[in-house]
Amino acid sequence: MELEDYFRCRKINIWEEKFAIAKSKKPLPRSFAITQDKTEITAVIDQSKLKEEDAIEMEKDWKLLTFDMTIPFELTGFL
Repeated sequence: MELEDYFRCRKINIWEEKFAIAKSKKPLPRSFAITQDKTEITAVIDQSKLKEEDAIEMEKDWKLLTFDMTIPFELTGFL
């Protein structure tokens, strides 16, 4: 299947909420996504659910896009 075929008749959702990307000392409950490595924890969270005292550093006012489709494993991202 060609790459263009994956985008035909697929749904892209733009969430109404505004999200924050936050570095924290612990995983944040109710996050959309949490990434943890040996040195830090990063959460993508609805910013209305983020308590400022839980974040070490944050960037606010991000919009979230989700793609309702099945994509091949070899696809590494969207531009």
